[in-house]
Amino acid sequence: MKIKNTKHRGNLIIIFGLPGSGKSTQSILLEEKMGYKYVSWGRITRNIINSKFGSEDDKRIVLNNIKNDFAYPDKYIKKNIIKIISEELEAGNTNFVIDGFPIRAQEAKDCVEIIKELDLNLQCTINIACTEKTLFERIKTRKYCEDCGKFYNDIIKPTNEGICDFDSGKLIKRIDDEPEKVKLRINEYLNEITSAIQLLSNMSEYSFSINGNQDELLIFSDIVTKLKSNTKDIFPLFKNMGHTLLPTKYGYFEMYIYQNIINYESHVVLTCGNILNQKSIPVRVHSSCVTGDIFHSEKCDCGSQLAQSMLFIQKKGKGIILYLFQEGRGINIINKVKAYDLQQKGFDTVSANEFLGIPVEMRSYSMVRDVLKDFSVKSIRLITNNPDKVSKILDLGINVDDTIELESDHFVFNEEYLKTKVDRMMHSESLVANKTVSHGTLSGIHLEIEKKYLVIRSEVELIEKKCLEVSLLLVSHQYEKNQNFDRDGIFEKDDARLRLRTKIKDMNSHVKNFEFTYKKRLDIENGIKKETELNYNFTSDQPSENLLAIFTLTGLTERDSYERRRKTFTNNDIQLTIDEFPFGYIAELEGDEDKVLEYEKLLYMEGLVQYGKSCDDVYMELCQKKGVEAKRHILFADMDMPKLEDYIKIWKK
Repeated sequence: MKIKNTKHRGNLIIIFGLPGSGKSTQSILLEEKMGYKYVSWGRITRNIINSKFGSEDDKRIVLNNIKNDFAYPDKYIKKNIIKIISEELEAGNTNFVIDGFPIRAQEAKDCVEIIKELDLNLQCTINIACTEKTLFERIKTRKYCEDCGKFYNDIIKPTNEGICDFDSGKLIKRIDDEPEKVKLRINEYLNEITSAIQLLSNMSEYSFSINGNQDELLIFSDIVTKLKSNTKDIFPLFKNMGHTLLPTKYGYFEMYIYQNIINYESHVVLTCGNILNQKSIPVRVHSSCVTGDIFHSEKCDCGSQLAQSMLFIQKKGKGIILYLFQEGRGINIINKVKAYDLQQKGFDTVSANEFLGIPVEMRSYSMVRDVLKDFSVKSIRLITNNPDKVSKILDLGINVDDTIELESDHFVFNEEYLKTKVDRMMHSESLVANKTVSHGTLSGIHLEIEKKYLVIRSEVELIEKKCLEVSLLLVSHQYEKNQNFDRDGIFEKDDARLRLRTKIKDMNSHVKNFEFTYKKRLDIENGIKKETELNYNFTSDQPSENLLAIFTLTGLTERDSYERRRKTFTNNDIQLTIDEFPFGYIAELEGDEDKVLEYEKLLYMEGLVQYGKSCDDVYMELCQKKGVEAKRHILFADMDMPKLEDYIKIWKK
């Protein structure tokens, strides 16, 4: 039976169980982890002892009963429960748990009257069932304060051994917990409790029994799971454990730690701006990726998507990042590494999981609901390309106004991964930026405006840091082989070049991306180079030797070649490339002339060595300064390659 939404002043849970079954322990856990106010006999007695309510005669009777293991007089039970819950209701608390009451038939009737008088909704009754063997084992470790009656065990431990946290009283074993006494109490309980359980279970909206022979924390897990399955409103599984200010290279966030109250797993929430009671809040639900987020792996696009999301939220001035520790779409890091190994052998990300016998998708998003409820967020804009994620979040009852798609970093090693996400996991097509086509595409002639800089490693690192500050995102990182062709020197004489660029998609794939380019230099002014450019892009599964054969038949011969590793950063205004050559680094800004000059300042590149010629020219001049013969092929494998860094100072002069 599903727990209904009620208009009662509050909700009540009653826990039944034999002495030693763990009723009090579970009640305390419900209070500590789920916000239920525990109406305990310990609290009642402490209130009487401290004369919070009750007369001096009451105090003497209660103290005498504690020390001599007498039952409480019935007159204290009803009035004190009513008083405690009334005070809590006035303070704004609405959820309560009681254990050890009622036991007798009359107490059950008193309990019904309490519920009616306080206008409470009896949500459920829980019966913790366990064997006598379990009871005796638990009672062995149980101790009570001889002054106030507060109990302790292996789960509920005092701060100082043998001393009560409440009043510093001495902790003792009760006579009532001796084996013979326990047997009598069990028999008494079994004789009295049946009618009480029956009466209140019939009155409650939901009733269940729990295996009490398990560890106390496993019992609690079972209780919460059953309760959670019967209500969506009052049983959050994730609890806010604290927060702090987190300055990042993307901007300032508030960082919150949320903990799963069942398995104690912790997750991170970052917030920006005013999100309380707001609509259409940008939200990124990001699953952890050790390889991509921390080590910047080029086998996925996770790190880039997280960075884009943080930057987007900062630009909007408000939003939430939910960082869930669900490695490898929930399969854990061990299985993820195994899947990576299979991918190197030709499996895609889906078939690798299938081969390992594990699901492709094992993530849970239940935390999203609890976090959004904490901040009273009314609706969200979900930052994702994944339709399955959208569907699962909608199923949680969350209002999703729209989605915000992300671009992906393209590397040599992740092209097939990105394609699989689109083809087999139905991710948005926009996921694959700069898509290639099998038959080739021709881009029209355009004017290329660029400025080049000779840089050393430390300057590269500084530029990359500044990119983050000005919202320049890394969109690709790839290996390239570039070959320049000519026929009888006609292109060289015309200050032009015919270039074939090969981009390797995947080390295990025969498919390569090619870019065939004609470039003609126009002029260089103030370090800014202008060229006309015509590009033809295509893919092929055939070795490049076939292409070279075609060039040979048309009279074209390879003039020279060079390798490089290229990082490309971009936004709507500018494109920055940082090229690593076998001889050193060259940075390049490309865009409108005013934007080139603007970002030159923003990236602190004004003081760098400016060089308006091609990388080939840089290499030729470097060889002249070194006094060595220039080679036709500039390769990373060449250990004798002169190093640009050694001559940067000369260029600066």
